[in-house]
Amino acid sequence: MINKVLGSNFTTKKILATETLGESSHLRKSILDYFGLRFILLGGLVMPHQSVLATPTTNQLEFSEYQRQMEASVIGLVFILMAVATFFSHRLLAVWEKRKQKYRFIHKLAHDEFILYYQPIVNPDQHKVMACEALLRMKDNDNILSPFHFLETVEELGLMERITLWVLQRVIQDYPEIKAHNQHLDDEFYISLNVSFKELASPSFIEQVKEILAHVDLTEIKLCFEIIEKYHLENQSLTNQVIRELRSLGVKVAIDDFGVEYANLDMLDKIDYDIIKLDKHFIDEIQTSFIRQASVLFIGKVIEYYQKRMVMEGLEYPKQLEVLQELYPGVVYIQGYLYSPPISLEEFKVFTLKSVE
Repeated sequence: MINKVLGSNFTTKKILATETLGESSHLRKSILDYFGLRFILLGGLVMPHQSVLATPTTNQLEFSEYQRQMEASVIGLVFILMAVATFFSHRLLAVWEKRKQKYRFIHKLAHDEFILYYQPIVNPDQHKVMACEALLRMKDNDNILSPFHFLETVEELGLMERITLWVLQRVIQDYPEIKAHNQHLDDEFYISLNVSFKELASPSFIEQVKEILAHVDLTEIKLCFEIIEKYHLENQSLTNQVIRELRSLGVKVAIDDFGVEYANLDMLDKIDYDIIKLDKHFIDEIQTSFIRQASVLFIGKVIEYYQKRMVMEGLEYPKQLEVLQELYPGVVYIQGYLYSPPISLEEFKVFTLKSVE
C-alpha cells in the first residue's frame, strides 16, 4: 500500500529507516492525504493499521507517532464533518418546516379556515351601531382561535400582506350582507380593518389594494383602515401620500391603540386621519385615576379642535361609561364588551343593542 501511495521508487524499509526531516514530512503528508481521501470517498472512518503500512522495524516508535497523529487528525476531521452535517441538517429541517407551515396557512386561506368576527362600535348617546371592526380568527378543528395563537407565525412566514388583502376582500363581500339584514345600523355605518405602516409603505401591497378598490363603489361600501402601531412610521412622506390617496377614494383612516407603542401625540402632527382609537389602557381604572381622566379629557379636546372622531376601546363596565360621559361631554364612540364581544357574521347580521345598566 505504501508503495502505491508514495510511488514505486520508495520501499517500506527505506521509508521507515529514513531519518531525514524532508522524507519524514513527505511520508506523513502522503499517509494523511491518502487516508483523508479514503475517508472522503468512502464516507466513513478508515483507520490505518501497522500491519497494513509496514512490518515492525527499529524505527517503529517513530512510525507509531506518525500513525497516532494521523489517527488524531482523521478523528478530528470526522467530528468536524459531523458537526457541519448536523448544523446544515438542522438548518435544512428548519427551512423545510417553515415552508410546510407557509403552505399550511395558504391552504387555510384557500379553504375558508380563516374567518372574520365583527365587534360593534357604538354611539352611546344615539344608541346606534356606527361601525364595527373586522377581527381575524382561525378555525382549528372545533375551536376558533384568536390572533394571539397564530399572528406572530403569520408575520414570521411573510404572509401578513396576503392575509390583510384577504381580510379586505372578505369585508367587501360581507358588507352588503350585513347592511341588508341588520336594520339597526347608522346610515354612515362602516367596517374597519387593521393595516400596518409597514404594509402602507409596500408598493406591491398598495397596488393590490387599489386594484381591489377599483371594483368597489365606496359610496355604498364604507371602509376604514385602522393603522396598527406594531411597526414604527419610517417613511412619513410616502405614508402620507398613500393615506391621502385612500382618503380621496372615500376610505377613512384611524390611528389604532393610540397612546401606546409609537402612537403618541406626536403622531397627530405626522399623518392625516379621521379617527383616533384610544387604547384600553386609558379606560382601565378611569374611575379612580386622575392621570387617565386628564389624558382622556386632553386628547378629547385635541380631537374636537381638529374635528375628528374618537373611539374609546375596551369598555367593560357601566361605571366606566358613566365616568367617561361625565368627564367628556363630546361625542365618543364605544367599542368593548360592555356592548358586545367580537361575534360571527351570522350573529352580527341580527345584532341589536341592549340597554346598559
